[in-house]
Order: sequence, then structure tokens, then C-alpha cells
Amino acid sequence: MVFLTSWFFIFLVVALSAFWVVPRKLRRYCLLAFSFVFHGHFAGTAGVIPILVLGNLAFVAGLTVRYPRLNKIATWSTIALVVSSLLYFKYVYFLADLIGFSYQGEIFVPLAISFFTFEFVHYLVDVRKTKAPISNLFDFWIFTVFFPTIASGPIKRYQNFIPQLNRIDGFKLDPETALIAFYRIITGLFKKMIIAEWCVSELAKIEIWIGDAALPRIYLVGLVLLQTTRIYMDFSGYSDMAIGVSRLFGITVPENFNWPYLAGSLSDFWKRWHISLSSWIRDYVYIPLGGSRMSLVRKTANGLTAMILCGLWHGPSLHFAVWGIYHGVGLAFQNPIKRMTLILIPEETWLFKTAAWFFTLGFVMLGWLIFFYEWRDLKWILKHFLFLA
Repeated sequence: MVFLTSWFFIFLVVALSAFWVVPRKLRRYCLLAFSFVFHGHFAGTAGVIPILVLGNLAFVAGLTVRYPRLNKIATWSTIALVVSSLLYFKYVYFLADLIGFSYQGEIFVPLAISFFTFEFVHYLVDVRKTKAPISNLFDFWIFTVFFPTIASGPIKRYQNFIPQLNRIDGFKLDPETALIAFYRIITGLFKKMIIAEWCVSELAKIEIWIGDAALPRIYLVGLVLLQTTRIYMDFSGYSDMAIGVSRLFGITVPENFNWPYLAGSLSDFWKRWHISLSSWIRDYVYIPLGGSRMSLVRKTANGLTAMILCGLWHGPSLHFAVWGIYHGVGLAFQNPIKRMTLILIPEETWLFKTAAWFFTLGFVMLGWLIFFYEWRDLKWILKHFLFLA
């Protein structure tokens, strides 16, 4: 993780010092310069150039919004190019394997290509709707390569980011804001370095026994609990640090987690888990496909498509797609199951709420096994965990 390197610590101290020393009118340019330094250090030339090309194309395409016909062509052709670039850099081996083709070329995957792609697509689609592009190239690139969110998000929306950037000249780091920022950074470090890393070390002790019938089933319960804890602490820890660091520069980025393991339904879980990703999938995939306004079959197909994409966003692997299908099916069946349950238990009772929470959490926890393990190991774990062997 880039936030845990000694280089980043030194970089952050220097960047913050420069940000507060330079004249206020130069703050945004200072922030842009350090963001490019950060991106260049971790991405390298091979990682920076594709983003520069795609970003400049997205910026120019946004400026054509005053010319509807030209903008339509520019917007959709640029989106097609951006998405195609993501498919090439991140998924070409995966797609080649699916069709039985052996791709021999060596590809360097640009740092955070998925995050850049989602933000470029959001920008182009929303500019076409709002007719309000970013007119300043420097501002566009600050939005694009804002370093706290490059590696792990949250995924930003330019409508919220640019107004804050326009107020950055007058930003004052008062004690309350500083306290909140450092609290988020320290919380994130604790989640990642203490809890998540402990989970990883304990998981390693269990995973070496996968496939051995001598492994007691209680250890598989521990494996599920550890993976459930690990992914939340790891991912929310990233987000906490990104949010905290951003606040030090006068920028508030979206919250990414809202106590997801307290969700009372699967749809509620996805409103609380990786919020910037799930809301992006909703706004730019699920709703454009027709959302829930279609027939039951079409609605289910839309949900499955959205969740498969959500799964594959995490990596070019079949088990991520299966994890997306698993959640898509769960979302499709949650309302029928709820209606059947309400016949026996009133919705406002503590029994219904407890049962809903219990089954939601159980569904999510079982899903993490699909998320983390390839088919061979997953099959063995499930057979033994569910007392089928």
C-alpha cells in the first residue's frame, strides 16, 4: 500500500509544508505538481502516459458540449476509447483465456487505471447532462490526479470536487479540521497495520491446511470471520487515510463505508459498502440499462450485469465475476424472501430485524469465500464448512 511507505511519509510532509508556504493563489498548482510527482513515482512513465492521453481526450471532449452533434460523437467515442483501454491494460489476458486464445504480449498495467476510467466516464456522461464542463485544464488535472485518492479511491464526482478546489485559496486548517483529519489517518493506519495485518497473519496459518481433512471445522469458521474482518479493515482503512489526507489540503472526498456489517438487507449492505463504487455502478450501469423500471426478467438481468461488472472491477479473475453473480442473485431474491418472511413475522419486530441482519451478514460472509478463493480451494472449504464432507 502506497500510504505505508517511508517515501510517502516524507512526500506528505514536504507536500503539506509547500502547500501552506506558497502564496494562496498558487495552492492549486502546488497540489497539482505534487500529485503528478506522486503519480509519476508510483506509476512510472509507462503508467503516466496512457492516463495523460486519455485524460486530455476526456477534457477536450467535455469542452465540445456547446456543439450537441459534435459532443455526442466526441463523448461516446472517448468513452469507448477509455473503456477499451481499461479492457486492454487490465483484462486482455483474462478475456483471451475465456475465448481460448493465448496472448503472449507483455502489458504494464497503469496505476489505478480502473479509478481513472470510472472518473473519466462519470465526467463525460455528467458533462453531457449538465452542460457544465471543467473549463480550466489545470483544474481538470487536479481532479484527475488528486494524489490521496489515486491508488484506492474513493471515486470522486467533479461536481463536488471543483467547487471545493475553487475555495482552496481561502482554506484555513483550523484545529477541529486538523483533529478530524489526523483522527481519520490514525484510524486508517490502525485498521490496516494492526487489525488487517493480524488477520492476514492468522489466515496464513489456516490456509496452509486447506485440502487437509485433518483441519478442524472450527478453524474454517475462524477463516470466514478473519476474511470478513480483513477486507473491511483493509479497504476502509485505505479510505479513512485518503479522506484524512484530503482534509489536510482542504478537500472533502466521499465517505466510502457506513457500518456495512450492520445492514439489514443486501440492498442496504450495498448502500453502505464501497459507497463510491456501488453508487457509480448504479448511476452509470444499472440505471442506464433500465434499472428497476423494467420487467422482472429485465430487472434481474440488469442487476446481474451490474454486479458482474462490480465483481470484475476488483480484478481480472473468474471468481470475482462469480462473486458478482452471487450478489446479483441475492439482490434479485431478497424481496420475494422478505415478502414470504413477513407472512410469519411483522417487519417492525425485533425478531424480524435481528433475523434480517443475521441472514444478510451470513450471506455477505459466505460471499467473501468466493471473493478470495479460487474454485479448487473454495470447493473444499464449502464442503467442509457446510458439513458436506
